[in-house]
Amino acid sequence: MELDKRELNELNNRHIEHFLLSEFEGTTNKGNFKCILPGHKHDRNPSMSFNDEASKKYVKCFTCHSDKEYLDLFGLVRLKYGYDNFIDQVKFICEKYGEKINGLNLNGKKKDENKASYLQAPKPQDKAPEPINKLSYVLDYAKWQKETAKNRYWQDVRGLSQSTIDYFNLGINLFQENGKGTIKTAIIPVNDNYFIARLIDPEQIKIFGKYRNCKGKMQPFNIEDLTRIEHEPCFVLEGAIDCLTIFDACSNFYFCSLSGKSLTAIEERVKHIKKPLVFVLDNDPDRKDEKGNIIQTADDILHERKKTIIEKMTELNLSFVFADETFELLKRYKCKDLNEFYNLQDISIKEKKELLINALDYDKKQALNQKNEQLNNYINTYSLKHKEHSFLQETKNPKPLLKTGLNNLDSSLNGGLAPGLIVLGGLSGFGKTAFALQTACNIAEQNKDVLYFSLEVTDNEILSRIISRMSRDTKFRRNNNEKKGISTHEILYKMNAFVVQDEELLTKHLDDFFSLTAKHFYIVEGIFNLNVLNIEKRIKDHIIATGNTPFVIVDYLQGLAPYNEKLSDKQNADFNVRKLKMLSIELSTPILTLSSFNRSSYKSDEPLLSAFKESGGIEYTADLVLSLFAEKDSIKDIMESETRSIQLHILKNRNGATGKKIDIEYNARLNYFQDNEI
Repeated sequence: MELDKRELNELNNRHIEHFLLSEFEGTTNKGNFKCILPGHKHDRNPSMSFNDEASKKYVKCFTCHSDKEYLDLFGLVRLKYGYDNFIDQVKFICEKYGEKINGLNLNGKKKDENKASYLQAPKPQDKAPEPINKLSYVLDYAKWQKETAKNRYWQDVRGLSQSTIDYFNLGINLFQENGKGTIKTAIIPVNDNYFIARLIDPEQIKIFGKYRNCKGKMQPFNIEDLTRIEHEPCFVLEGAIDCLTIFDACSNFYFCSLSGKSLTAIEERVKHIKKPLVFVLDNDPDRKDEKGNIIQTADDILHERKKTIIEKMTELNLSFVFADETFELLKRYKCKDLNEFYNLQDISIKEKKELLINALDYDKKQALNQKNEQLNNYINTYSLKHKEHSFLQETKNPKPLLKTGLNNLDSSLNGGLAPGLIVLGGLSGFGKTAFALQTACNIAEQNKDVLYFSLEVTDNEILSRIISRMSRDTKFRRNNNEKKGISTHEILYKMNAFVVQDEELLTKHLDDFFSLTAKHFYIVEGIFNLNVLNIEKRIKDHIIATGNTPFVIVDYLQGLAPYNEKLSDKQNADFNVRKLKMLSIELSTPILTLSSFNRSSYKSDEPLLSAFKESGGIEYTADLVLSLFAEKDSIKDIMESETRSIQLHILKNRNGATGKKIDIEYNARLNYFQDNEI
């Protein structure tokens, strides 16, 4: 009998809603309702709904994942009235609602041979017994219970008690293999959508193979145990019958099976579980070819299986062990799996249960021990507990804060510079480099190594600026003109034109610098060809060479070569800021980087974090942000003066007060800062 697919779909869409609401109490078409499937009786949170799509109307449960194809109108008829034959389902609907379907013979008339074929009903010779290709939603176990009563397979062959058989609704069923007779199978229901059917007759197994499972993706047995009682170990076995064996021996264990040899189904469930897993592997024999030659030893099979599991569990970061004690039990009694051991004839059932339970208990304890060990390791590594001794020791012997030499600034910073990323910005001509060099010299005088990355000027110019600052107390004479100190430009290009009046004083300053300070002051030139990764390597090379972690200065941020040419200037600057911050944390040292201001800041009355050029990352990443600034109305006068009264603003300070303004005096000719005592 042939039926038209389009007409059947229209029949479904016209009547499924009415049939659902009228035949099943508690259902609705406007929201979720409790699942109506007998196998999903404990639907605590209503999870079934009526779906009205353009092409088809159907009912679906999103908890037990019932397939919509079997929950449309005809599936509901089967569920409510038990019509297993599809043609009978269609006839029932047609009679109930007064419908007609082309090709459906209700009155004994001949069918229309020209209509399109949708479903070919079974021919008479194929009808009895009908093969099961999907587990009935009615779960009519009566069909196989008669066979189960006649055949004691589960008791005599598998050694299972009647209570286990009843608990899991195990049974015996007949499959009709077209043209090859009836196949007798042991049925293990997995869920409402899937069952395992294992052939019983050894001779039929040779012909047809071991299984005639439900069509569809293979599903693991008792997978729900993976999510029950989150800290209780779950045994993972290679077959459902081994799971039944564990349950029969002791129902206190949690267990599930793999779907074949694949970990995929388990992987989908275990990504967020907290319980440890115990893998019980089969004691497989050597693998041989048809001639009896060994192609893979038992040890190699076991090693390969363990390797796959270890890789997957490590990837998922899950706690697991192998059931080594249980495996040794199988080896000792030369059994392939748990069920084979359970059916040994020369040991009493009581003794077998004791041996199996003891082995499983031991492996369970090993899993719990490993889980606890992993937890303790995690706590001791990542929680604050791991700082218990080191922190107390560090607080007893804290790293000294680094003095800048400007007393008002050091006082505002509670003693000096702490480890972290420090960013100094300022208007052009306000002495950012002079400030950095003066700070560097003061820190080097504290016997702390300084690593100065100069991205704009040469080491000779840097040294000239340092000498210029030291010369501020020394008198120089040129052509009868006398003045204190000598500028960087004069040192580099006109030194021979000057006569040093206080030569002994200058010589002492220079001797002190080169004998005490200079050996802690390291300059790395990189005129626009250093990127932040080069800086990282150079710092770590310095630590290896000297054993000392340096105070680092990067002069300046925008002068760093791009980390990635494809990124924008802002993206590269943000990356550089983050990388410098990471280095300051990793090495526990202050890193000072200088930064330009954008043009809009020249018109501002107050310095802002947004004024830093090309990097909003400074605002969020830096630990301390300083700015050299002056009111916009006074900038012109300040720039025309040799000695400039400006302010140092603390724009951000993770370790203290923010917003403070410190008055300082900057001698632009001699590269010198001092506190402005007003």
